[in-house]
Amino acid sequence: MINILIVDDEKVMRIALGMLINWSELGYNLLGAAADGLQALELIESSNPDIVITDLNMPNMDGLDLIRKLRESNFSGKIIVLSNYDDFEMVREAMKLGAVDYILKVTLKAKDLIEILDKASSVLLEERHLKIQNNFMLNELIEKQLQQKNSFWKELFQEDEWYITNVIKEGKKLGISSESVAGQLFLIKIDHYDAALTNGKINNKKLLDFSVTNIIKETVAVKNAIEIVGIGNGHYVILKYSQDKSDDEAAKQQSLRHLMYTLNLYLNLSVSIAISDRFTGFDQLRVQFARCIEAMSATFYTGAGSVIPVQSVQFQSALMQSEYLEWTNELIGAVDAGDSTQITEMLDTLMEHARASNCKPNTLKHFIMTLLAEAESLIMRWEKNNGVESIIRSGRTHSELESKQQPIQQADTLETLHALAVQAFIEVVEHVLEVKQKRFRKEVLRVMEIMGEHLDRRITLEMLASAVNMTETYLCRIFKQDVGKSIVQYMNELKINHAVELLKMPDARIKEVALAVGVEDPFYFNRLFKKSVGQSPSDFRRGLFPSNQSH
Repeated sequence: MINILIVDDEKVMRIALGMLINWSELGYNLLGAAADGLQALELIESSNPDIVITDLNMPNMDGLDLIRKLRESNFSGKIIVLSNYDDFEMVREAMKLGAVDYILKVTLKAKDLIEILDKASSVLLEERHLKIQNNFMLNELIEKQLQQKNSFWKELFQEDEWYITNVIKEGKKLGISSESVAGQLFLIKIDHYDAALTNGKINNKKLLDFSVTNIIKETVAVKNAIEIVGIGNGHYVILKYSQDKSDDEAAKQQSLRHLMYTLNLYLNLSVSIAISDRFTGFDQLRVQFARCIEAMSATFYTGAGSVIPVQSVQFQSALMQSEYLEWTNELIGAVDAGDSTQITEMLDTLMEHARASNCKPNTLKHFIMTLLAEAESLIMRWEKNNGVESIIRSGRTHSELESKQQPIQQADTLETLHALAVQAFIEVVEHVLEVKQKRFRKEVLRVMEIMGEHLDRRITLEMLASAVNMTETYLCRIFKQDVGKSIVQYMNELKINHAVELLKMPDARIKEVALAVGVEDPFYFNRLFKKSVGQSPSDFRRGLFPSNQSH
């Protein structure tokens, strides 16, 4: 509803106006009435009316002075003046000052009042609608400019050298030049970012970015200009512009610690911060950003919630360089021997050496993954040389090695990496022992070989028994003894594992895949696949290629 205030020194006039029309039925809310301009100002401040209907001739403060005061205070409502025949000059002055219309007291009728009120309301609502639109467009423009600036900084930090000339050109369009930037860079990283998104107070990435950025703006106490850049995956850059090289280091540390405390208090986030040396110009800024990224790796050893000046970080890129080959051979020997105790002790030593030498985390991870790959190769060589096929391996559709390496690559602390490495090598040792205990008779190996070579054909038990010169009953018995499953079970696993790999190809057709593994009946293939994999071939492909229909 539109709120109305009446201002008139004559009580009779105030009462008459109040009773002249049914205000609420017409969409108006009569807030009350004031006897002069001074009373009106108090009511306007407390009740914020949309339309003020005011007399011109009043004691204490007349209508013209009231309009002037409202104009000075940027009153957003509309003003209608009440006048007599002899108030013409005052009415004209009131209109100049911003009144939208006037009403003659002596000829006042309900119809005229309603018409003037509706006209004023219409103008008021249109202006407010335009204001909302303008504000919306302005906010959109500001948001677009912020996004453009953020994109510029991200590209400046992360793009390759050959593309930087184009990035700098875009910066000039935004009013950012190399000569205008000098100061210090702070790289903020949300510790354990994926876990923070899953278990934290805010699970939406966009909303989390917005909240973190706002807290940085409100918390970081600075005398200089500041730029905040979100670069993704829980990383933010603060650019603090300052030509003064004598910044108060203690105050800076206190400000950053306060930021860390506030983010933890309101968002339950732990963050680490890398502090660059001073920079001047884009080239030095890029160098300092790269140094901050590298320095942030130190949290692998120092843990979450660290503040790391870049000059304090010196990583070693080599690991156990002098005894690398000897140490690797010893560990692989322990794997071959199935000695879990020796492997655990060697990994303990490796982690202690990495911490003491401040080895680059990625170098340590790469070394462990290389050792795992060598251990897996050892198992495969042993299988090949001894005619053994791993039952465990044949039932899996994903690489054992890949499943071990991925969490190792993502480990964000030395302690996590240590635990993952021990677990991975213990599993390898168990695998080695299992494989070494499994020896197959030559007839069983020949049957496995035949089934593997002819997956696209229908192979009968009679054909297999004939190939190894055995009765069908005896072959079934020794196959089950050696392999732990029937010939039919083993053959179906081979077919379905091969079908899974074929279905991963974008242009694969389910009917053709079924034929490729020797199953002519599509309904039987569907049932067999679902029993083994847990879903139909069509659902399996939809999970791989959501935008494509399965054939």
